[in-house]
Amino acid sequence: MAGRNPTPAPFSAAGPGAPQAWCLARVYLCSMVLIVGALVARAGDLPPRFSALLYRGVLSGAVLSDYLLLREILPVVRPDSVDGSLLLHTRNRR
Repeated sequence: MAGRNPTPAPFSAAGPGAPQAWCLARVYLCSMVLIVGALVARAGDLPPRFSALLYRGVLSGAVLSDYLLLREILPVVRPDSVDGSLLLHTRNRR
């Protein structure tokens, strides 16, 4: 395993640097929040209504976070799959 890049394939295509590190940090953070939230909600120590609310909130937050992250990643990984005017608008926003 020495010498291998531990970065998942879609992120390594974007190249090294701050954007790649930022995306990886968001993916890992989202994964940890999802795992911890699901474990806490399913542990059974919380009132059922709060547990259900926590579980649904964590899942909804993970889906929203993934959408917002992919909105930033996809134009970098596959710029040919994005409409030219949309890509220009996205680049001018930064």
